[in-house]
Amino acid sequence: MPRTPAILSSHWRQLLAVIAPPLALASLLQSLITMFTAGDRGIVFHGELIGPTGLQDVVGALIWLVAWLIAISAGVVVAAGAARDLHVGPAAAVRYALSRLHHTGFVAIQGIIAGLLLLLLLGIAMGVVGWMALVALVFIAVLLARLAVALPSALLQGPGYLSRAHDVTRGRALYPGFIFVLGFVVLPGGASWLTGLLRGLPDSPALAAPIALAALALVVAVVAVQAVTLTVVYLEPRVEGDPHPAADLAAVDATLTGVGGREAGAGLLGLAGLAVAAPALIGLLVAFINPYAAPVLDEASVPTGHVRLAGVGVAPDGRPVAITEQQIFTCEDTDCQSGTHQRDTVGASRSETVLDDGSIVGIDRDSTQAVLTVCAREGSCKQAKFPLPKLGFQWQSAALTVTPHGTLVIVAVVEYESSTDVVLWRCPGLDCSRASQTYIQPYFSLMGNDVEPIIAIGQSPQGFPVVAWGRRDAQLIHMARCDDEACTHVQRDTRTAYPPVTSSVPDAVQEVGGFGIDRQGKLVVAIVSRRPQQGFGIRFSIGEFDRIALVRCDTDDCRRRSARRPWHRLDDYRGERIWVAFTPDNSPVLVHAGDSTGVARVITCVQNCTTGWG
Repeated sequence: MPRTPAILSSHWRQLLAVIAPPLALASLLQSLITMFTAGDRGIVFHGELIGPTGLQDVVGALIWLVAWLIAISAGVVVAAGAARDLHVGPAAAVRYALSRLHHTGFVAIQGIIAGLLLLLLLGIAMGVVGWMALVALVFIAVLLARLAVALPSALLQGPGYLSRAHDVTRGRALYPGFIFVLGFVVLPGGASWLTGLLRGLPDSPALAAPIALAALALVVAVVAVQAVTLTVVYLEPRVEGDPHPAADLAAVDATLTGVGGREAGAGLLGLAGLAVAAPALIGLLVAFINPYAAPVLDEASVPTGHVRLAGVGVAPDGRPVAITEQQIFTCEDTDCQSGTHQRDTVGASRSETVLDDGSIVGIDRDSTQAVLTVCAREGSCKQAKFPLPKLGFQWQSAALTVTPHGTLVIVAVVEYESSTDVVLWRCPGLDCSRASQTYIQPYFSLMGNDVEPIIAIGQSPQGFPVVAWGRRDAQLIHMARCDDEACTHVQRDTRTAYPPVTSSVPDAVQEVGGFGIDRQGKLVVAIVSRRPQQGFGIRFSIGEFDRIALVRCDTDDCRRRSARRPWHRLDDYRGERIWVAFTPDNSPVLVHAGDSTGVARVITCVQNCTTGWG
């Protein structure tokens, strides 16, 4: 009997003709669902319209399950015809697969339920004894392989397929188990990894359709291998002397003869190819038309070398700037797609900011003085030390800005002998030898928790300082607004519980990733819907975690807010800070610190950036 490679090489046209159309139709339906449900919560990223998560994900998963069942069933019929040297037409194979969908669907539901229960068993085994997990894994593979073999049994021989699948695999269960792991775990996992690499290519609308086409082609190839492999395992004859039963080849031949059908002509193959290309082309067209005027986002990577980010800003010409404790990374263009210009800074600063003239100012402290670092726009960096009043023992966090009149404003969470307070200093120009100090209020922290606070400073439209501070593990963000540039009067302790953004993933945990003050003096919070911490057992969820949403306070007291659409997704969020800065036209720029990976991700908005604000 022909083996899997021989059938794939000799009958790939017939397999393509029966497997590609159902999967392409599922991809097309998923694109249409996204288009009709995105509304004001979608984004365009990498040339693709990305909608919110929710019920549409469940519907999409069901559509893909049905399409996979039809595709693999038709593929099994074609592969069986090849193995038995009987002709089966592609159109007839698809019709037959549809007619047996109630049987194959029942097999699939049993497989899903059994898989979930067996994975739970694996989780229990891993929590008890390590070697038991290996035993449980082998047991799971063998049992699921028998259920998988029930699929060709149901298609090729009819009723009694479950018991027949058990009989066919009896005495050689490890071989089907190995094949199952290879075809249904390793191969799809490798295809998923390769698809992720493709989608991680540089952002370009011209690449969006080819990448989507390649991803769908990978799925088609995987299903073809699965169909042929299951068929070969089911039809495998017993060796001489083996008393266990094998598939009834006469019954299989009778079924295949009844299916019949015509050869796959060039027109049918062309239609299959068009079906594969159609979802990619339609997805590209939808993203190009952008019917909901969704924000169009770009993303770029900046290798920071595992060095802590000290600040993020935007140059006067709109280019994002990321500053670590050792280097300054300036993007070559406004969306950071052309790389970055890198130069060294002097020493390490706790906080740095980009001024309107493009120069960079950083602030830190040593044991007795404040250390101010000033880097010219394209020149060298210089340092100066000043004895700020009430410097305290230690700064937990700091931020700074320069007002339109040239006043340098520094704010920090300062540890004193008996308290921890939020304190503001004002320096005339960049000379802090004559700085004045303003006490804001005590800093409320959680005892015994070492999470570093976030503090941000900006300006009101009048140029008066606006300060916000809080912790990413707390529910409150505190705000203070100066009523004049000298901060002689401060509206203190405007507390705002950051509002939860409606998440369609039921068990998502929402937390503050970071926040900033925009160019109108409004607080903007980046909220991340995170995957909950995994306890004992196994958790299954449909939908994406690690989605960023932006929430803007539309009023000074933050009682009226605008929750922007889920603004982006993070593939590897591990709790690092998300820095929030703003371009000259007040479009947000987000930088995911990526301390654990050594690569910061710069997320910019290039079109429709104000859509969704109040």
